[in-house]
Amino acid sequence: MDKLLDFGAAVQHVPADEILSRHEPEIALKILLNHCGRSTGRWEALAAAMTFDYDGEKITFGELLDSLAGATAET
Repeated sequence: MDKLLDFGAAVQHVPADEILSRHEPEIALKILLNHCGRSTGRWEALAAAMTFDYDGEKITFGELLDSLAGATAET
């Protein structure tokens, strides 16, 4: 688990689309599963955040996770 946390900290400033689709999607999935858990609100927030404009400003993986913080943690 410490290795997963270290990876999560290391990718905070990398564009989210690179982490999710190109470099480490399996590890990113584990981080998202850990972060969102069974919270419907967080998964909905993740889905909304994933609609970012690929031609516009890219958000980092850390910004993606931060955007989920405002979503309810309840199931």
